[in-house]
Amino acid sequence: MKDDPKYLNKDFVLNIKPKLVRDNIPDIIVNQGKRCTFSVLKEEKIFEERRKKVIEELEELKDAIESQASIEEIEEEIADFIEIYSFYVMGKYDKNTLKRIGEMIKIKQQENGSFNKNYYLEKVEFLNE
Repeated sequence: MKDDPKYLNKDFVLNIKPKLVRDNIPDIIVNQGKRCTFSVLKEEKIFEERRKKVIEELEELKDAIESQASIEEIEEEIADFIEIYSFYVMGKYDKNTLKRIGEMIKIKQQENGSFNKNYYLEKVEFLNE
């Protein structure tokens, strides 16, 4: 691929889908000898783009799980999801997000149990009273 003439042309443009990216991504692109165009989102677009990013990170997590990626890769995707989820909900990274999620897990385990017994629900029937 790097020997392909179109990649050697400095005017070659990579077709990317415009999206919300991490703060250092423009600098990383420039440090790789590329150019990029970006803007800073206006207030009315921030929430929508964060929502799209949450969905993107969930898809990446799903892909990692389905491809049986390593635990480290899956945990990296979980970390990405939790971070953007925090921005989506709180408007910033909130260090208490993990604490709140941990509390929710405990409540769900108390109310509905955990996944330790590996029950596989196959059917539910209504019984005549």
